[in-house]
Amino acid sequence: KPFSMERFLLAMDRGVAAVMERRATGVPHAVTQVMGHLSMGSGRRLVQIPLSDIRQVDAQGNHVIIHLEGRTRRFCSTMKSIEAQLPDREFVRVHRCHIISRSSIQDWDGLVVRTSQGTVPIGASYRRRLREFMGA
Repeated sequence: KPFSMERFLLAMDRGVAAVMERRATGVPHAVTQVMGHLSMGSGRRLVQIPLSDIRQVDAQGNHVIIHLEGRTRRFCSTMKSIEAQLPDREFVRVHRCHIISRSSIQDWDGLVVRTSQGTVPIGASYRRRLREFMGA
């Protein structure tokens, strides 16, 4: 269907305004923690994830993979923003690519943590933090 240049320019203006608003507010990448839930922006939707369901968070390029009880979710976000919203007494970052929950830790030594999701390496700069977290 043909359309006029005026209609095209109006649509472009609306599109540019929507993109600028998203960039200003950070909605697609917003991560917040409210009342026991992690709120993640996913496109135009806001996804609520109960903190009690989170077992592990892994970095994968520009995305994070959140391992939940029985499933996984992928979001465009950073480990830093996720880590900032997770409670320190329940979650610990053990590697630049891994955050794990206290409830999923089965055992650990100086090099790896065995979790319900598998084996996770411990980064050298995170060892002391894990020891403090585990009370050792």
